[in-house]
Amino acid sequence: MNVKGIFFLFFALLLSTCQGSSQLIKVPLTYSVSKEWKERLSSLASSTNTNQQTDFTSNLTSFKAFQFVTNLQIGESGESYTLLIDTGSSWTWVPDITFRGRGFFNRFNCTADVKCTKSNDLMHFGYGKGEIWGYIANSTLCLNKNACAKDQPFFLVVDQKDLEYSWGDGLLGLGHSKLMNGYPTLLDTLVSQGVLPKRAFS
Repeated sequence: MNVKGIFFLFFALLLSTCQGSSQLIKVPLTYSVSKEWKERLSSLASSTNTNQQTDFTSNLTSFKAFQFVTNLQIGESGESYTLLIDTGSSWTWVPDITFRGRGFFNRFNCTADVKCTKSNDLMHFGYGKGEIWGYIANSTLCLNKNACAKDQPFFLVVDQKDLEYSWGDGLLGLGHSKLMNGYPTLLDTLVSQGVLPKRAFS
């Protein structure tokens, strides 16, 4: 008998027992963590350096408990942008100075920044709902003064569709590297440049 059959038989017996008695039947449930997972959790806890002095934190703001945003500084001038946090995608993007779509507040001018370079190939990305068009650029991106990624690829958006409902200036993608078409994510670069000890956030 397969697992589904066993569960069906169990609930059939439980139902027949309840119908023959006016008392409530309590079925005890237990929760346990396997030895393997206990060892993993213990190893993770012991590997965390609680004496780390460098501050990698970034301010987090909730917009109506629906969207969460943080600040990101871009380029030599360190101009600040408020970005929506997205753990389901990986690209970080802001509107280009030539952005012609609706929504969003601040635009980034790559030609005015000495650390910024921009490709000439127009690219397109789609989300569950919404699309963006733009160019890949490189510059210095900072979550704070201690967490800067040099020569980090990001996306400069020139047009969008169905994303004007998003609050802020753009998006900070914290998803997997496989979604970056071979480019490193912001977290990847922070780790490879020795700024962060591991690719993790909380």
